[in-house]
Amino acid sequence: MTSQSPPKRDSTYYTESGESCIFQAENCLFRIHRYHIERWPSVLKAMLSLEKDVGDNPTIPVEGRSDDNPIICEDTAENFRALCWILYASPKEICIAHLGDVRRLVALASITHKYEFTDLEDWVLELLGDKVPDDKLTAISVDRLETLLFITIQTQHSALAVKIKDIMVGVIGQSQDPLCTLATVIPIAERTADGAFQAKLYHAYLRAEVWRGGSPSQIADAGTTVSLNNIRSPFGYELLRLSGLTENQRLKLYCGYCSLMLLRMRLQKCPQDLKTWELDDWWVAEISRCTDGMYDDPGKLLEEMSARLLDWTLEYGSEQGSRATRSVRSARGRKSSVCYDTLAELESALDKDLAERFMCS
Repeated sequence: MTSQSPPKRDSTYYTESGESCIFQAENCLFRIHRYHIERWPSVLKAMLSLEKDVGDNPTIPVEGRSDDNPIICEDTAENFRALCWILYASPKEICIAHLGDVRRLVALASITHKYEFTDLEDWVLELLGDKVPDDKLTAISVDRLETLLFITIQTQHSALAVKIKDIMVGVIGQSQDPLCTLATVIPIAERTADGAFQAKLYHAYLRAEVWRGGSPSQIADAGTTVSLNNIRSPFGYELLRLSGLTENQRLKLYCGYCSLMLLRMRLQKCPQDLKTWELDDWWVAEISRCTDGMYDDPGKLLEEMSARLLDWTLEYGSEQGSRATRSVRSARGRKSSVCYDTLAELESALDKDLAERFMCS
């Protein structure tokens, strides 16, 4: 049995001067000036106050006064180093913090939350929400995003919570293994009790794996039975295995999948509002142009139709000609407006009831 090597002093945050206190995080020692801790209300400040109360009693060994008897903190050295950074940071470093190491900011959010450095916690959460670009947060590991998400929920930083949820949804589409990523993040969403968040994750998975527009994962023959272990599209007949998900998760995914496919079938028919404007032919023509497998997703279909409608409007809006031509253009403009409104209403309704589609009673 090998003995653990003695802790080493941190190369940056181990001061040799002034009234200080020694902390140990993992196998690293930090010696911090008491002033930097005591100027902020926190759990650590309260700990140092208790240490002062017993400090005059020579029979009681006081933690934090030597390397042999440090205050043990159940933190990673990285997290504690992040705390030291903010305690010693210069005004310039603070002003440009969002341009630096985002991983350090996430670590700082975690440790300031744990030790109730409320002012510092609010500052770093607002910084992550307002100034740090999404692409930098996307590079953070899922477990760190999970920690940050629950901190934002507990502290009611709702804008940052939404930002993190959107990043997690996007991670599925960028993953080389969407199913494995879904199996990792969906339990996180379940712990938030946010049905809309869960639905967006399931939907993102379907977009990435089932409705991706490429070749299917596995071709099923006509006799393949649809079960909770695989799903088959009535449009593309893709067979997709769902190992890694619980039975309840597979059920929710399958229910949402079937519900969205039924919606997709209903969208084959022109909405009544457009029939009033005799736009049946336009609707059918646009639907028939969306033949790629990605448009089995009703959301993607509506997005594509809206984009094409914009191109159609710009094309006719730029025409020059006689009064009759302008009259035709004006009529088309009114019809375009009706189409826009209808598509917008359909997209809004889909987004609003997406959670219900994936929640099975």
